[in-house]
Amino acid sequence: NAKTGTIKIEKYRNELREMNSTELDSEKLRAELESVRSRLDTHMHNKERFICNEERAVALRRAMESLQTDHKSARRLFYAQRAHHDALSARLQSTMQRRDFTETADGLKGTCDKCLQPVDAETFLRQRETVVKELELVKLDMETGSRKTQDLLSRIQVLSSELEGVEAEYNRRNSENMKQLIEQERQLQKELTNVESAQVLRGETFRKIEISRRERNPHAEMLVHNFQLPQDAFEDMNFTTLTKICAEQGERMSEGARLDVFNGSNLLTSQNKQGESWRAEYDYLRAELERARSTRAEHAEVSMQMMQLEHRDNELGTELSKYREELKKKQKEFESLQDALAQTEKRRLELDKIISGLNRDASSYEELEECFSATGCQNFVIENALRELELSCQEYLDEISDGTLKLELSPSRETKGNESGVEKIEKIILTQNDNRDYVRRTLRQLSGGQRHRISLSFSLGFLHLIQNRR
Repeated sequence: NAKTGTIKIEKYRNELREMNSTELDSEKLRAELESVRSRLDTHMHNKERFICNEERAVALRRAMESLQTDHKSARRLFYAQRAHHDALSARLQSTMQRRDFTETADGLKGTCDKCLQPVDAETFLRQRETVVKELELVKLDMETGSRKTQDLLSRIQVLSSELEGVEAEYNRRNSENMKQLIEQERQLQKELTNVESAQVLRGETFRKIEISRRERNPHAEMLVHNFQLPQDAFEDMNFTTLTKICAEQGERMSEGARLDVFNGSNLLTSQNKQGESWRAEYDYLRAELERARSTRAEHAEVSMQMMQLEHRDNELGTELSKYREELKKKQKEFESLQDALAQTEKRRLELDKIISGLNRDASSYEELEECFSATGCQNFVIENALRELELSCQEYLDEISDGTLKLELSPSRETKGNESGVEKIEKIILTQNDNRDYVRRTLRQLSGGQRHRISLSFSLGFLHLIQNRR
């Protein structure tokens, strides 16, 4: 019995040491729990920063939409300028195709568009050539402005495509990282719940250890009193000496003391079993601590990814600032081109006014030249008679053909040497088709009835003209 009591006392000493080490491990577990909580707070802070990055992405998308709107307005302006340039080119080509003023034999003179004084034909033609040259310069300026505008639009399209690529990449990475962060946050919350439950279990274990310690102290004092050993014998004596002393004292032990030793041994056995259950709980807490450490490693990896994402976000912000600065420069260039185009348009309108005045003068001079030439009066009389004959013939032709035939008469001039005059009368015949449109026909394409109606209208028209001339 003495040996058994000594062995149990040694076990009790070992259990006390294990309980002390358990308390130290519990302190470490508490420190690890605080570390996990601090990492979770850091994760929540990183999540808030990620939400801020998402707001920046929304702002970037809005800037992209504004850039696209500017691009559409610039495209519409370019199309309007191109249509205006085409109209100006058509007008310029029509002006160049007009017949130039030629000096007549009697020395007709034009009028200056500035001082309204008469000028000779040579000065008039020289002024007109100057206006044409200025129009050519205007055309070159407009072509240059069109090329610059096209250049600017192409640059804006390139910037727009690059910004779309940057935004797509940024959105893709943000969505992937957000999914990973949400998943890792879920895992961290789960691990934190496990650690908190382990902490509650650790508190319960400490409470049970304290209760056991309170229960064991009276039994330990009883064993020391029965064996008549000092309080520090368990710390100072070795196993052999303690066994010898216990054997000597055990021979003098009464039956009551032996019964107390037996009861203390049973109590130590039960408490040993309880200590084993606490050891299992401690192992469970140790496993939870290892899982928390692995979670910390994953959180460090997430933090590294967040830093990389933030660095990439800063790079994209810098690139976007560069693009915006370049777009502002291009917009300033575009505004300067618009101002130059407005000035060019103003100059073109002035030149159009000058050309229209010159054309009116030229047409007046041409009519005067024709009227006061050698055959001018004769041609004037013949043209008036021909117009009157055409109207008379058309009236009779409308009555006998129900409006299905039309007749037009025009003089055809041929120049022979220095003389000009009306050589023949050109007859233009128009017939109505199934769509009620008038189509030009020759005499060979007409039927016998149609030719008869036209001949009859000619005869009646000549009679009417002769009666009016008497």
